Amino acid sequence: MNKYEVFQSKNETKDRIEEPMKAHEISTFRYTVKDFYDQPEGWKGELIDGIFYDMSSPTIVHQVISFLIASQLRSFVQENHEDCIVLPLPQDTQLNCDDYTIVEPDISVVCDKSKLRKHRVFGAPDFIAEILSPSTASHDRFLKLLKYMEAGVREYWIVDPATRTIMVYAKDVPIVPMTYTFDDEVPVSIWGGECKVGFAGIARELEMYALLQHPLATCETTSQML
Repeated sequence: MNKYEVFQSKNETKDRIEEPMKAHEISTFRYTVKDFYDQPEGWKGELIDGIFYDMSSPTIVHQVISFLIASQLRSFVQENHEDCIVLPLPQDTQLNCDDYTIVEPDISVVCDKSKLRKHRVFGAPDFIAEILSPSTASHDRFLKLLKYMEAGVREYWIVDPATRTIMVYAKDVPIVPMTYTFDDEVPVSIWGGECKVGFAGIARELEMYALLQHPLATCETTSQML
């Protein structure tokens, strides 16, 4: 097994309804930040090392998890770390401060205000969380993991609704993640573990709406559930 295969998923279960992520085929040519902002209105995607990656809209499961994680982080910041800002939605992030990469993390925490621009983050956030989907799972586990660690992201969470697990990567030990479940309180290491995100409450809320049991429910199955 090579060092890249460590981060590949062997069991990817759907939590978004979408086509697989596609990288535009190019050779030596690289797209730039200008090309990123020249994309048609409504296009969703990322630019990584000069290559475009298409993305689709998140499902309700994805949005609920993202919102509840960000809410807990924001509550802690308001009471303890007012120098940090929680970005609860995908935000243009010029990760390497170069002209070839802009990513859209699901959740970011930035504690260096000099990195904040009007329309983007310029540089690596301190904390990033990504909620997996079928089209982005390998992308998030492999390519973005390497990019985030190389850029200086101090902590990276990969949240998998299908397996109800959270993998936590720290900058100091990027190859050996800590693994938690949706029964756990997950400590945020950038704040010395003082902040803990309770995933049991997140799971309860998802189960209340039967989202974990029926992630791809149709109109017919939904009517049977009511």
